[in-house]
Amino acid sequence: MILPKTKSIKVYIIILNWNQKEDTLICLNSVKKLKYDNYEVIVVDQNSKDGSKEAIKKDYPWVDLIENDDNLGFVEGNNVGIRKVLDIEKYSYFFILNNDTVVDPDCLDVLVNKAEKDKNIGIAGPKVFYFDPPNMIFSAGAMIDLKHFEIHHRHEKELDKEDETAPIEVDYISGCSLLIKKEVIDKIGLMDPRFFIYYEETDWCYRTRRAGYKVLYIPTCKIWHRVSAAMGKASLSTMYYMTRNQFLFLNKNLSPAKRLLPFLLCFIRVVRNILSALKNGRYKEAKVRFVAFNDYLFNRFGKKQL
Repeated sequence: MILPKTKSIKVYIIILNWNQKEDTLICLNSVKKLKYDNYEVIVVDQNSKDGSKEAIKKDYPWVDLIENDDNLGFVEGNNVGIRKVLDIEKYSYFFILNNDTVVDPDCLDVLVNKAEKDKNIGIAGPKVFYFDPPNMIFSAGAMIDLKHFEIHHRHEKELDKEDETAPIEVDYISGCSLLIKKEVIDKIGLMDPRFFIYYEETDWCYRTRRAGYKVLYIPTCKIWHRVSAAMGKASLSTMYYMTRNQFLFLNKNLSPAKRLLPFLLCFIRVVRNILSALKNGRYKEAKVRFVAFNDYLFNRFGKKQL
Protein backbone atom coordinates (compact mmCIF):
# COMPACT_ATOMS: atom_id res chain seq x y z
CA MET A 1 0.00 0.00 0.00
CA ILE A 2 1.44 3.37 -1.06
CA LEU A 3 0.54 6.04 1.45
CA PRO A 4 0.09 9.68 0.42
CA LYS A 5 2.44 12.30 1.80
CA THR A 6 1.51 13.20 5.36
CA LYS A 7 0.51 16.78 4.66
CA SER A 8 -1.86 15.68 1.86
CA ILE A 9 -3.90 13.47 4.19
CA LYS A 10 -7.19 15.03 5.21
CA VAL A 11 -8.04 15.05 8.92
CA TYR A 12 -11.58 15.74 10.06
CA ILE A 13 -11.66 17.14 13.59
CA ILE A 14 -14.94 16.33 15.36
CA ILE A 15 -15.88 18.48 18.38
CA LEU A 16 -19.11 18.21 20.36
CA ASN A 17 -20.76 21.12 22.15
CA TRP A 18 -23.67 21.20 24.56
CA ASN A 19 -24.15 24.52 26.37
CA GLN A 20 -20.42 25.04 26.84
CA LYS A 21 -19.87 28.07 24.67
CA GLU A 22 -16.74 29.41 26.36
CA ASP A 23 -14.97 26.05 26.47
CA THR A 24 -15.75 25.38 22.82
CA LEU A 25 -14.53 28.79 21.67
CA ILE A 26 -11.26 28.32 23.59
CA CYS A 27 -10.84 24.88 22.03
CA LEU A 28 -11.48 26.21 18.53
CA ASN A 29 -8.97 28.99 19.08
CA SER A 30 -6.30 26.39 19.86
CA VAL A 31 -7.34 24.27 16.88
CA LYS A 32 -6.97 27.32 14.63
CA LYS A 33 -3.29 27.46 15.63
CA LEU A 34 -2.53 23.89 14.55
CA LYS A 35 0.44 23.75 12.16
CA TYR A 36 -1.01 20.84 10.20
CA ASP A 37 -2.24 22.19 6.87
CA ASN A 38 -4.98 19.82 5.76
CA TYR A 39 -7.84 19.56 8.23
CA GLU A 40 -11.47 20.51 8.50
CA VAL A 41 -13.38 21.12 11.71
CA ILE A 42 -16.88 19.82 12.32
CA VAL A 43 -18.64 21.05 15.45
CA VAL A 44 -21.72 19.04 16.37
CA ASP A 45 -23.97 21.14 18.58
CA GLN A 46 -26.32 19.16 20.81
CA ASN A 47 -29.21 21.66 20.88
CA SER A 48 -27.43 24.26 23.01
CA LYS A 49 -29.40 27.16 24.47
CA ASP A 50 -26.50 29.34 25.65
CA GLY A 51 -25.71 31.17 22.42
CA SER A 52 -23.05 28.67 21.38
CA LYS A 53 -24.24 28.26 17.81
CA GLU A 54 -24.42 31.99 17.18
CA ALA A 55 -20.95 32.56 18.68
CA ILE A 56 -19.38 29.78 16.62
CA LYS A 57 -20.93 31.09 13.40
CA LYS A 58 -19.72 34.61 14.18
CA ASP A 59 -16.17 33.88 15.39
CA TYR A 60 -15.38 30.74 13.38
CA PRO A 61 -17.34 30.89 10.10
CA TRP A 62 -14.98 28.32 8.56
CA VAL A 63 -16.24 25.64 10.94
CA ASP A 64 -18.80 23.16 9.61
CA LEU A 65 -21.54 23.43 12.23
CA ILE A 66 -24.07 20.61 12.57
CA GLU A 67 -27.10 21.48 14.69
CA ASN A 68 -28.78 18.50 16.33
CA ASP A 69 -32.32 18.79 17.65
CA ASP A 70 -31.43 17.01 20.89
CA ASN A 71 -28.46 15.98 23.02
CA LEU A 72 -27.57 12.66 21.42
CA GLY A 73 -24.75 11.95 23.84
CA PHE A 74 -21.02 11.64 23.27
CA VAL A 75 -21.26 8.53 21.13
CA GLU A 76 -24.00 9.39 18.67
CA GLY A 77 -23.01 13.06 18.59
CA ASN A 78 -19.57 12.08 17.28
CA ASN A 79 -21.11 9.49 14.97
CA VAL A 80 -23.25 12.21 13.37
CA GLY A 81 -20.13 14.22 12.59
CA ILE A 82 -18.26 11.20 11.22
CA ARG A 83 -21.16 10.03 9.05
CA LYS A 84 -21.38 13.37 7.30
CA VAL A 85 -17.95 12.95 5.70
CA LEU A 86 -17.24 9.23 5.99
CA ASP A 87 -17.63 8.58 2.27
CA ILE A 88 -15.94 11.76 1.02
CA GLU A 89 -12.27 10.83 1.37
CA LYS A 90 -10.85 7.43 0.44
CA TYR A 91 -7.93 7.85 2.84
CA SER A 92 -8.29 10.12 5.83
CA TYR A 93 -8.30 10.41 9.60
CA PHE A 94 -10.85 11.44 12.18
CA PHE A 95 -9.65 13.33 15.25
CA ILE A 96 -12.19 13.08 18.08
CA LEU A 97 -11.59 16.05 20.37
CA ASN A 98 -13.39 17.14 23.52
CA ASN A 99 -14.53 20.74 23.51
CA ASP A 100 -12.92 21.33 26.93
CA THR A 101 -9.41 20.74 25.61
CA VAL A 102 -6.59 22.87 24.27
CA VAL A 103 -4.22 21.32 21.74
CA ASP A 104 -0.54 21.97 21.23
CA PRO A 105 0.11 23.50 17.77
CA ASP A 106 2.26 20.50 16.79
CA CYS A 107 -0.25 17.93 18.04
CA LEU A 108 -1.81 16.88 14.76
CA ASP A 109 1.52 16.81 12.90
CA VAL A 110 2.96 14.46 15.50
CA LEU A 111 -0.06 12.16 15.60
CA VAL A 112 -0.43 11.77 11.85
CA ASN A 113 3.30 11.43 11.18
CA LYS A 114 3.64 8.67 13.77
CA ALA A 115 0.49 6.89 12.58
CA GLU A 116 1.72 6.97 8.98
CA LYS A 117 4.94 5.18 9.83
CA ASP A 118 3.09 1.93 10.41
CA LYS A 119 0.08 0.85 8.35
CA ASN A 120 -1.01 -1.34 11.28
CA ILE A 121 -1.57 1.64 13.59
CA GLY A 122 -5.32 2.18 13.76
CA ILE A 123 -5.70 4.62 16.66
CA ALA A 124 -3.24 7.09 18.16
CA GLY A 125 -3.51 9.50 21.06
CA PRO A 126 -1.51 12.17 22.90
CA LYS A 127 -0.30 12.74 26.41
CA VAL A 128 -3.25 14.42 28.13
CA PHE A 129 -2.61 16.92 30.91
CA TYR A 130 -4.89 18.56 33.42
CA PHE A 131 -5.41 22.28 33.08
CA ASP A 132 -4.59 22.70 36.74
CA PRO A 133 -1.81 21.92 37.34
CA PRO A 134 -0.79 21.94 33.67
CA ASN A 135 2.18 19.60 34.17
CA MET A 136 0.11 16.85 35.83
CA ILE A 137 -0.84 13.93 33.61
CA PHE A 138 -4.49 13.03 33.14
CA SER A 139 -3.85 10.09 30.82
CA ALA A 140 -0.84 8.57 29.08
CA GLY A 141 -2.85 5.85 27.42
CA ALA A 142 -4.62 3.17 29.41
CA MET A 143 -4.32 -0.55 30.09
CA ILE A 144 -7.13 -3.00 30.80
CA ASP A 145 -6.92 -5.98 33.13
CA LEU A 146 -9.67 -8.02 31.51
CA LYS A 147 -9.44 -10.81 34.05
CA HIS A 148 -10.53 -8.51 36.87
CA PHE A 149 -11.86 -5.74 34.61
CA GLU A 150 -9.79 -2.98 36.11
CA ILE A 151 -8.66 -0.03 33.99
CA HIS A 152 -5.40 1.75 34.67
CA HIS A 153 -4.62 5.15 33.15
CA ARG A 154 -0.86 5.24 32.88
CA HIS A 155 0.85 7.93 35.00
CA GLU A 156 -2.50 9.37 36.08
CA LYS A 157 -2.02 12.34 38.44
CA GLU A 158 1.76 12.10 38.18
CA LEU A 159 3.84 15.17 37.40
CA ASP A 160 5.33 14.91 33.93
CA LYS A 161 8.95 13.75 33.98
CA GLU A 162 9.28 13.69 30.17
CA ASP A 163 11.11 10.38 30.49
CA GLU A 164 8.99 8.70 27.83
CA THR A 165 9.53 9.81 24.25
CA ALA A 166 8.96 6.69 22.14
CA PRO A 167 5.39 5.69 21.19
CA ILE A 168 3.93 2.89 23.30
CA GLU A 169 1.23 0.38 22.44
CA VAL A 170 -1.65 0.59 24.91
CA ASP A 171 -5.07 -1.00 25.30
CA TYR A 172 -7.01 2.19 24.75
CA ILE A 173 -6.79 5.94 24.28
CA SER A 174 -8.95 8.45 26.15
CA GLY A 175 -11.88 9.62 24.04
CA CYS A 176 -11.10 13.24 24.88
CA SER A 177 -8.45 13.19 22.13
CA LEU A 178 -8.31 10.24 19.77
CA LEU A 179 -7.06 9.94 16.17
CA ILE A 180 -8.50 7.05 14.15
CA LYS A 181 -7.91 6.00 10.56
CA LYS A 182 -10.92 5.96 8.27
CA GLU A 183 -10.06 2.43 7.13
CA VAL A 184 -10.48 1.24 10.72
CA ILE A 185 -13.99 2.68 10.89
CA ASP A 186 -14.75 1.07 7.53
CA LYS A 187 -13.82 -2.30 9.05
CA ILE A 188 -15.16 -2.13 12.61
CA GLY A 189 -17.89 0.49 12.37
CA LEU A 190 -18.71 3.60 14.37
CA MET A 191 -18.88 3.91 18.14
CA ASP A 192 -21.67 1.83 19.66
CA PRO A 193 -24.59 4.18 20.54
CA ARG A 194 -25.79 1.81 23.26
CA PHE A 195 -23.04 3.19 25.52
CA PHE A 196 -24.26 6.82 25.11
CA ILE A 197 -21.25 7.93 27.16
CA TYR A 198 -18.44 6.12 29.06
CA TYR A 199 -16.69 2.94 27.93
CA GLU A 200 -17.44 3.80 24.30
CA GLU A 201 -13.79 4.56 23.50
CA THR A 202 -12.71 1.49 25.49
CA ASP A 203 -14.96 -0.59 23.27
CA TRP A 204 -13.81 1.18 20.08
CA CYS A 205 -10.15 0.63 20.88
CA TYR A 206 -10.75 -2.98 21.86
CA ARG A 207 -12.52 -3.65 18.57
CA THR A 208 -9.67 -1.90 16.75
CA ARG A 209 -7.08 -4.15 18.36
CA ARG A 210 -9.20 -7.24 17.76
CA ALA A 211 -9.26 -6.30 14.05
CA GLY A 212 -5.46 -6.49 14.02
CA TYR A 213 -4.55 -2.83 14.42
CA LYS A 214 -2.33 -1.20 17.02
CA VAL A 215 -3.50 1.45 19.50
CA LEU A 216 -0.64 3.84 20.08
CA TYR A 217 0.10 6.39 22.80
CA ILE A 218 2.44 9.15 21.59
CA PRO A 219 4.08 11.00 24.53
CA THR A 220 5.56 13.80 22.39
CA CYS A 221 2.06 14.93 21.42
CA LYS A 222 0.34 17.04 24.09
CA ILE A 223 -3.09 18.41 24.91
CA TRP A 224 -4.65 19.91 28.06
CA HIS A 225 -8.01 18.76 29.35
CA ARG A 226 -10.20 21.07 31.40
CA VAL A 227 -10.89 18.74 34.30
CA SER A 228 -9.87 19.25 37.90
CA ALA A 229 -7.14 17.06 39.35
CA ALA A 230 -9.10 17.21 42.60
CA MET A 231 -12.46 16.14 41.16
CA GLY A 232 -15.23 15.61 43.68
CA LYS A 233 -17.70 12.79 43.82
CA ALA A 234 -19.00 11.53 40.53
CA SER A 235 -22.44 12.73 39.47
CA LEU A 236 -25.37 10.36 39.57
CA SER A 237 -25.39 10.28 35.77
CA THR A 238 -21.74 9.27 35.71
CA MET A 239 -22.39 6.53 38.26
CA TYR A 240 -25.28 5.23 36.21
CA TYR A 241 -23.44 5.00 32.87
CA MET A 242 -20.20 3.72 34.38
CA THR A 243 -22.09 1.00 36.26
CA ARG A 244 -24.31 -0.11 33.38
CA ASN A 245 -21.75 0.14 30.60
CA GLN A 246 -19.04 -1.97 32.22
CA PHE A 247 -21.37 -4.94 31.96
CA LEU A 248 -22.27 -4.03 28.38
CA PHE A 249 -18.57 -3.96 27.47
CA LEU A 250 -17.94 -7.37 29.03
CA ASN A 251 -21.01 -8.96 27.50
CA LYS A 252 -20.23 -7.56 24.08
CA ASN A 253 -16.51 -8.27 23.85
CA LEU A 254 -15.71 -11.38 25.87
CA SER A 255 -16.83 -14.96 25.46
CA PRO A 256 -19.06 -16.40 28.20
CA ALA A 257 -16.13 -18.28 29.72
CA LYS A 258 -13.78 -15.28 29.73
CA ARG A 259 -16.32 -12.81 31.07
CA LEU A 260 -17.54 -14.96 33.97
CA LEU A 261 -14.89 -13.87 36.51
CA PRO A 262 -14.74 -10.16 35.59
CA PHE A 263 -18.55 -10.03 35.45
CA LEU A 264 -18.76 -11.55 38.92
CA LEU A 265 -16.15 -9.15 40.31
CA CYS A 266 -17.93 -6.14 38.79
CA PHE A 267 -21.22 -7.35 40.23
CA ILE A 268 -19.66 -7.73 43.69
CA ARG A 269 -18.26 -4.19 43.46
CA VAL A 270 -21.69 -2.86 42.52
CA VAL A 271 -23.35 -4.65 45.44
CA ARG A 272 -20.70 -3.33 47.84
CA ASN A 273 -21.19 0.21 46.53
CA ILE A 274 -24.95 -0.08 46.96
CA LEU A 275 -24.63 -1.40 50.52
CA SER A 276 -22.11 1.31 51.40
CA ALA A 277 -24.40 4.00 49.98
CA LEU A 278 -27.38 2.68 51.95
CA LYS A 279 -25.33 2.46 55.14
CA ASN A 280 -24.24 6.09 54.80
CA GLY A 281 -27.61 7.47 53.80
CA ARG A 282 -26.80 8.03 50.12
CA TYR A 283 -30.08 6.57 48.93
CA LYS A 284 -30.11 8.22 45.51
CA GLU A 285 -26.71 6.75 44.75
CA ALA A 286 -27.84 3.29 45.80
CA LYS A 287 -30.95 3.55 43.65
CA VAL A 288 -29.00 4.75 40.60
CA ARG A 289 -26.55 1.84 40.80
CA PHE A 290 -29.41 -0.62 41.21
CA VAL A 291 -31.29 0.86 38.25
CA ALA A 292 -28.12 0.78 36.14
CA PHE A 293 -27.58 -2.93 36.67
CA ASN A 294 -31.27 -3.63 36.19
CA ASP A 295 -31.24 -1.73 32.88
CA TYR A 296 -28.30 -3.82 31.73
CA LEU A 297 -30.18 -7.04 32.54
CA PHE A 298 -33.20 -5.89 30.52
CA ASN A 299 -31.16 -4.51 27.61
CA ARG A 300 -32.12 -0.89 28.23
CA PHE A 301 -29.25 1.09 26.76
CA GLY A 302 -28.62 4.52 25.27
CA LYS A 303 -29.73 7.72 27.00
CA LYS A 304 -31.22 7.48 30.48
CA GLN A 305 -33.38 10.10 32.17
CA LEU A 306 -32.47 10.17 35.87
